[in-house]
Amino acid sequence: MEKPLVSVIIPCYNSAKYISHALDSMLCQTYTNLEIIIIDDNSTDNLLEVVSPYLQKYPEKIKYELIPFKDQHRYDRRGVNINAGWAARNYGVQISRGDLITFQDADDGSCSNRIEFQYKIMRQFGSHHVNVDWQQYKDEYNCKSLNYQIKETDIIKSTEILSILKKARKGIFKKPFGRNENKNPLEKIIRTIDRKFFRDWPSYPCAASMPLFKRVVYNKCHFRELFDRTMPASGGRGADCDFNFWVAETFKDSVAVKIPLVLWRAPSANSDYLGVDYRPV
Repeated sequence: MEKPLVSVIIPCYNSAKYISHALDSMLCQTYTNLEIIIIDDNSTDNLLEVVSPYLQKYPEKIKYELIPFKDQHRYDRRGVNINAGWAARNYGVQISRGDLITFQDADDGSCSNRIEFQYKIMRQFGSHHVNVDWQQYKDEYNCKSLNYQIKETDIIKSTEILSILKKARKGIFKKPFGRNENKNPLEKIIRTIDRKFFRDWPSYPCAASMPLFKRVVYNKCHFRELFDRTMPASGGRGADCDFNFWVAETFKDSVAVKIPLVLWRAPSANSDYLGVDYRPV
């Protein structure tokens, strides 16, 4: 029996420098029934030039789409990009065909067995939504398989995730962000105090940017614009965190697994995975 089609959505904004690494990591996946959709979020670099050879070589596997609108709130008043790919992710899901959906960050990589492992866990636990963890990106790890024996303590089930969500809802304000925050000095002061002294800021377990989820999830949950998010990260973007917590709360069967199959181009290593057992080969 053929495994279901997985749509891999790659949101891109000026990602020409690293996009080939992301594409290579998807082309080498051990789970092969994939469609790979590059969503160009109005880039101004030479992204299309870089991906064109891939489009020509894999016309049945990879397609490129320029998002047909622009995010009017991409930058805040300090010039910080707060988009976090929310619009490109939504657009990618809408035009995709897969029964299952995942994402690949355009400037990162993945172990070759990431999607296959997520699919296995999804079936094992009857989950709508599975996340795995990350380790620091290295060229020699990209497209390699990580064969780590999962322990029971590595599995983070729905009850624990919902407990974390409960902590995230503490604080003075129900929503950590609001449209008046940059306009009303008093509100900004109160919200700053709320963040520093009252609100707990737990992250979603494991790597929130590359979940595998069933298409039915998108009927109820999607990626929200910054000022509509109810659970953004303390840094101010948090589109992934907001989406994953929303899914976990809605379907109550989410699973996260502490195995670092996501290769994140982070400035330092993930201290949880420094041993040789976590080295892809």
